[in-house]
Amino acid sequence: MISSGDEVTRNIGFSELFRMLEDPATAEAACDAFLEHGLDVSGYVDALAAFRSPQVAQPRRSRAPHRALGIAASLAGRRRVHLRDEWAAVLAGDPANGLILTQRQRLRLVVGFLFAAIRFRIHDALGLLWAPVDWVLTERSRSETLIALTVGAQVIYIAWNDGMHALLTEGWGWCGGCGGALYLLTRWLRRLRGIELAAVRPGNE
Repeated sequence: MISSGDEVTRNIGFSELFRMLEDPATAEAACDAFLEHGLDVSGYVDALAAFRSPQVAQPRRSRAPHRALGIAASLAGRRRVHLRDEWAAVLAGDPANGLILTQRQRLRLVVGFLFAAIRFRIHDALGLLWAPVDWVLTERSRSETLIALTVGAQVIYIAWNDGMHALLTEGWGWCGGCGGALYLLTRWLRRLRGIELAAVRPGNE
């Protein structure tokens, strides 16, 4: 059994004490021997222990996916700011449960986020374009007025350029076909946009 203090230093030299410091079984006795000579080597022993302790190497990850994620969140628009946190959580994976994403998987996810953000922005732009169309379709009087104005403009154009004879012999068919096509178009657009007109009461006919 190895003793400490003066007994250790009398039997062995300093070079042997340093070798003892590197052995966890004899490090405590060697520390006591150094302390007898006014040398505190506990920090050296702690550093050795930390060096020997197993450490999990953390892979170095590029910040490119996070920068691309910020771009995708900005493209998605202010109404979808919550997507930044949701996408960041998906990109982080779940290391506690063993779900660690590789760099290639993270890049694929970010590309998907970018495509989704572009689709959101296109949807918003189309929504602005649909606004006046929806305004016309939501009221029967508006859609009927639009059809009447379109057919009336066609009648005036034919009568002005080709005369009343052309209008009465050939033009009326084109005008009637245009009105029917517009009527069917408005009905189809209402189904497409999910617009239902209020039922007309008998007293309001």
